[in-house]
Amino acid sequence: MRLLLVLALFLAGCDARKPRVVVWIEIGSLRADALGCYGNHSVGEGGVTPSPCIDALAADGLRFEHAYASAPATVPSLGSQFSGQWPWETGQSESFFPRVRGLGWRTAGITASPDAAETLALLVSQADEFARDAGQGLLLFGCLTEPRYPYEEHAGLRFGPPYAGPLKGDEELGDLRARSAQLSEADRLHLRGRYQGEVAFVDRALGAFFGELKRRGWYDEALIVLVADHGEELFERGSLGHGRTLFDEAVHVPWIVKLPASETGARKGKSIPDVVSLIDLPATLLDWIGAKPRAPAGGLIGHSRSLLPVLRTGARSERRWIYLRAGDEPPADVWGVIDAQTALKWVVDHGQDPPRGMLFDLKHDLYEQNDLGQGPYVQRATLMQRLRGLIAQPLESQRAAPLVLPEEPWIAWPADLDGAGPALLRDRR
Repeated sequence: MRLLLVLALFLAGCDARKPRVVVWIEIGSLRADALGCYGNHSVGEGGVTPSPCIDALAADGLRFEHAYASAPATVPSLGSQFSGQWPWETGQSESFFPRVRGLGWRTAGITASPDAAETLALLVSQADEFARDAGQGLLLFGCLTEPRYPYEEHAGLRFGPPYAGPLKGDEELGDLRARSAQLSEADRLHLRGRYQGEVAFVDRALGAFFGELKRRGWYDEALIVLVADHGEELFERGSLGHGRTLFDEAVHVPWIVKLPASETGARKGKSIPDVVSLIDLPATLLDWIGAKPRAPAGGLIGHSRSLLPVLRTGARSERRWIYLRAGDEPPADVWGVIDAQTALKWVVDHGQDPPRGMLFDLKHDLYEQNDLGQGPYVQRATLMQRLRGLIAQPLESQRAAPLVLPEEPWIAWPADLDGAGPALLRDRR
């Protein structure tokens, strides 16, 4: 009898299901080229490399080569990621996390801690508590503030040459920007090295976090997504920080997805060449969770489109036009659009008088050194003038963008055209 009881308890324990787990890691100010898996081969003191733990995650999953944040600042970028709306639309929209909770999932998130290791340790603690009653699944969200300025120094994680200059690392950012032209090359290398050390510190904290997931038996079958809210300017064009331009260093971000081991198959470790936007992150997660569209012809959330088929089968992304915006109000607005089919990028800076249009070919000029918008190639930007903000003329008192974009497949034509550029109207005739 005792043997039967022990056997029954053993079988009951074996039948207990592990929770479905989604992990969403958001890293502040992390540009794609700061990571080894995106081509950073720098070596720090003692042979330390930039991002071995994130690189290992990419090796276990898939990596989008050309992912873009919709804005070079945290609030509008996260607003797009949480709502599936473009930065100028996010005032009244559905939010991702309540939608997930409405599907019976438990959500745990940590966003306030200034230290990556502390943030992730608290997230693990919350996960353990919620896993006792995980419902349909457990979604963990960690928002890490590093490597945002000021860039702290971390022992054993130093990059760049030895430095004996005047910078202490706690200078006010506005002051550094104001005198950026007077900074020496040694000063700039020192700040770049500090930034890279912060990236390595975050990577080490993530390594410990992934280790905790493995110890609980969650890592292999978890869906893990790692992205950044935006990039960081490191004096490529004379400035430091983010928020004011739409150049590659400010909006090109990492996007790594580790599917459950049972789904990855032969695609493990692949890179995906499609040009994509983080606006499509929430629909991708909701699609994997099993959410259904709100209406028969509707999307999963906002204008977001699921990239799950791209990840699972290598299908091509549906989205052609990827929008970008920096600034809050005209005339300081900078608007941009990337044509995912041709990898052309058109940016209009309304902070200049007259507004300046810039055209870049990302296939052959990833770091945007050759502006084609001032020469004979400018005609190639005609089709890309999708919104009034993307027209190289003053915005004056008019709204800079429509409420909705008629190109979205579930929006019936005619949609709200107030703010649409002439090329958009011409396309629809």
